[in-house]
Amino acid sequence: MWRLRRNGLSFAALARTAGVSQQAVHQAAMGGISERLEALIAEAIGLPPKALFSERYTKNGGRIGIDKSTKRLGKNSGSSAPHNVEKPEAA
Repeated sequence: MWRLRRNGLSFAALARTAGVSQQAVHQAAMGGISERLEALIAEAIGLPPKALFSERYTKNGGRIGIDKSTKRLGKNSGSSAPHNVEKPEAA
């Protein structure tokens, strides 16, 4: 974040540029799954994404896969069960 501020930018400014929420930019910076936003952040800082987010790449430079099964279910995810209630079999 300090590198963005040094360049006169912020997550909010990048979010406006990308047409997304500030939270989406923050999530990408902290380990989210948006390669597009990672690239935007890295470009704003003046580094390639592989240098800024090196923990997200293999030694050969390939992107490490992200387990998308840990994503939260949205309103249109196909599940009709409330997300904040334990399932009977889990109780």
